[in-house]
Amino acid sequence: MTGVSGVAGGAGPHSAYGSAWAWTNFTHGPAPPSSAGDLLAYDEAANRFVEFGGWNGSTLNETWSLDPTTGAWIQLHPPSAPPVRADAMFIYDSTNGLDYLFGGWTQYTNGTYVRYDDTWSFSLAADRWTELFPSVSPSPRSDSAVAFDPGHEEIVLVGGFSGTAYLGDEWTYSPTSGAWTPFTPSGPVPSPRADGRMVYDSANRTMILFGGNDYSGPNFTFHHLDDTWSLSLATGEWTEILSPQSPPARDYAIQAFDTLHDWVLLTAGFGNRTILNDLWAFSPANGTWWALAVSAPPPGRYAGVGGFDAVDGTLIVSGGAGTGGLLNDTWSLGPPANASTSASGGLAILLTLAAGAIMAAIVVTVMLSRRRPPRESAG
Repeated sequence: MTGVSGVAGGAGPHSAYGSAWAWTNFTHGPAPPSSAGDLLAYDEAANRFVEFGGWNGSTLNETWSLDPTTGAWIQLHPPSAPPVRADAMFIYDSTNGLDYLFGGWTQYTNGTYVRYDDTWSFSLAADRWTELFPSVSPSPRSDSAVAFDPGHEEIVLVGGFSGTAYLGDEWTYSPTSGAWTPFTPSGPVPSPRADGRMVYDSANRTMILFGGNDYSGPNFTFHHLDDTWSLSLATGEWTEILSPQSPPARDYAIQAFDTLHDWVLLTAGFGNRTILNDLWAFSPANGTWWALAVSAPPPGRYAGVGGFDAVDGTLIVSGGAGTGGLLNDTWSLGPPANASTSASGGLAILLTLAAGAIMAAIVVTVMLSRRRPPRESAG
């Protein structure tokens, strides 16, 4: 296995997160229905999150907007919307100020699953969905890893689940030309997978990919991944990052890039039959993961949504599936000034810096029947 080893020691996340970050429970007023597999993108220009779709026993196609400063959700009512779906690609294009959607899955009333290969854009300013018709598209899939590259003004999509196979192909989409293009990097590449998470590292112009599931365990059982990869947008080459410590294997995590401090933040997910609520920070500068022990975190969840609010400097977490079922709560992690109304306000963030240290996760017995049927699920 090739890769670059992380640098043990060095500057940890002390300067970024201090000693007093806290979680704020923003759950109040109207909110999207309790669901999992929703889509969420952060509109930088408006300082709003846009959420679409999800699954709560059936697939959904509602469109909502979140004000991350106040925690207020507003349901939007565009004149039309994409068909119901969950676990699709959904990403904000900061160049054109639009969100882009591709793929996802739905379940028909007869129990049959279908994957999509359609492409849509959404304008928050105009409250309008527009279906796009590229001449070539990736094959139908759900659960891909995706991020936007503002330097090349294109979306990068990696892998996913076809309904029968885990995929390892890579594509780029140009909002300017409206074209999908296959992308074949040189050298080693991440293994085929679904439900991994990828973010754009604006400080180093790289994509950071972590984890996922490739269903390669004995007797076709879940096999969660804990590898970290960096894609250089200058050279188009992947490098595996071998950190002295890293988060436990998982899929369906929430991962975001902190644009104020240049750290990758990761929380939640599902791994080893455990629903997680640990918190990690990754330094692209030295290739090292750090475990962050936070008092009174949100309940563990997987297939929730989240992102980084660059205006308020906070990590947003919402929805997903927890130990008691589907959730529709909303949480914010940030400086104490953002936690004044929180039941956990003022509780300290304690840094666990020992190599190999991990948070104690919520250990539960999870019945796979609560998830989508195994051969249809990318879980």
